[in-house]
Amino acid sequence: MRYWGMRYGSSQGYAIKYFSCKKLYYEKRKINKIKQLRIRHLGEKVANSESGKVVQAKSFAFAMRVVELKQYLNQEKKEFTLSGQLQRSGTSIGANVREAYRGESDPDFVHKLGVSLKECNESQYWLELLFTTGLNPLKAVG
Repeated sequence: MRYWGMRYGSSQGYAIKYFSCKKLYYEKRKINKIKQLRIRHLGEKVANSESGKVVQAKSFAFAMRVVELKQYLNQEKKEFTLSGQLQRSGTSIGANVREAYRGESDPDFVHKLGVSLKECNESQYWLELLFTTGLNPLKAVG
């Protein structure tokens, strides 16, 4: 088997392979450092501003409205499955936001906010499903 015109067993082949691997290693380090700087910048931008308190307050208010909606759907409409799913996803948004602001590192902060975004999408799905099935949740919290 040949490696750039040389046999694997030759010392020159190992030298070429070593230096190309070393170059690749430093390129990966450079890319990772850029990613870390971007994450750190994003974390400082969001965590050090007043928007962090606004996000926490709004996610908590949303969770409270979701709990009220679940109570309405259970008592008035006798619907348990969709309301339970909505409550799980809707209340976990605020929990993940709070956990993100107490994160151990910048990547942890970004990851937890990403999880919150996923939970927002899931909550939106359950709300759309409630509307399309005819269970109008606007009467409960309107």
